[in-house]
Amino acid sequence: TAGCTCREYPDGETVLEEGDVLVITGDIEKIKALQERKEVAWKHEQKFIDKDLTAGDIILIEAIISANSFLIGRTLKSSNFRNRYRGMAIGMRHSGKMIRTKMGTTRLRAGDALLIEVRRDNLTKFHDSGDFVFINKIPVLKFQRSKMVPSILVLMSIILTAALGILPIAASAVAGAVLLVLMRTITLEDAYKAIEWRVIFLLAGAITLGIALDKSGATKLFSEALLTFIDVGNPFILVSVFYLITVLLTAIMSNAATAALIAPIAIFTSQSLGISPKPLLIAVMFAASADFMTPIGYQTNTMIYSAGRYKFIDFVKVGGPMDLIFWLTASLLIPVFFPF
Repeated sequence: TAGCTCREYPDGETVLEEGDVLVITGDIEKIKALQERKEVAWKHEQKFIDKDLTAGDIILIEAIISANSFLIGRTLKSSNFRNRYRGMAIGMRHSGKMIRTKMGTTRLRAGDALLIEVRRDNLTKFHDSGDFVFINKIPVLKFQRSKMVPSILVLMSIILTAALGILPIAASAVAGAVLLVLMRTITLEDAYKAIEWRVIFLLAGAITLGIALDKSGATKLFSEALLTFIDVGNPFILVSVFYLITVLLTAIMSNAATAALIAPIAIFTSQSLGISPKPLLIAVMFAASADFMTPIGYQTNTMIYSAGRYKFIDFVKVGGPMDLIFWLTASLLIPVFFPF
C-alpha cells in the first residue's frame, strides 16, 4: 500500500510527477527491490516526529474495530477500505499481534486496532460510520451556537414533562425530536441517522424471546426446577441465586439476551411464591450489566482485549473478584432497598 503527502490518496490512475513524496509500507523484500530502481530516490535520513505526522491536512489516528462493525469478517481489500472511509490503514494489530505483511488480506475481527492515515476533512466519515472506537483524541466539530439554546430548551422540556408526569418519557422524547426537526435545529436525515436500528431490533428480538419462553412453558419448567434446589423462605438466597445465574450467563452471552432469558423466569418465580418480582428483576438487571471476568461478554471488554494486549486469564484475575464483590453486595442490599 502507498500514500502520499498530496491532498488526495493515490489510486491506480494517479499520475506521479517529479518531486512527489510517497510514504510506503509493505513487504521488506519488495521494498528492497524497489530501492534498486534509479527512478526513485530514498530519504533514509528522514526523521518523523508526532508534529510532522499531524501537520497539515493529513493526520494519523488509531482506531479499534467495534463489535458491530461492518468490517468484521472482511479484509481491507474486500471492504474497499480506502474508498469507503477515504483513509488508508498503514498499521494493524490483529489478535494481539502486529501485522506487517498481508494486511490487505487479513480478515478483521472486533478489537483489532488500525493505524489510519486520513485527511482532517474526512474524519466525519469515521465518526458517522460507527465502525470504530478511537484510541487517540480526534478533533471534533465546532459547536453551532445558534442551535445550542433551542436544543437545551427542548431537552429540559422533555425532562420536566416526564418528571412531572405530564407525559411518559417515551412520548416526551419523541415529541422533543419532532420539535427539533420542525424548528430546523436538526434535519430529518440527521434524525434518521441517529436512530440505533440495531438496538431496536435487538430489543424486539429480546421481547419476542421472552414471550416465546412464557408461551412454550419453558419459563414454568425452569422456575419449578430452580425452586427445588433453593430455600424460597430466605429472600437473600433467592436474590443471590438469580444474580449468580445471570452474571454467569452474561459472561458468555450478550447482556440483552441474558436479561431476556432470565427476566421471565424471575417474574414467574415471584408469581408462584406470591411475592413482588421487583427484587429479582433488579438483581437480573444489575447482574446482566456486570460482566467483568471475560472479554466476550460485553463489547467494551472485547474492544480493549486486543488493544491492551490482554490475555483471557487477565480478565478472570481482575474481573472475577469484582464480580464476587458485586454479587455479595447485591445479595445483601437488594432485599433491603427493594423488599419482597
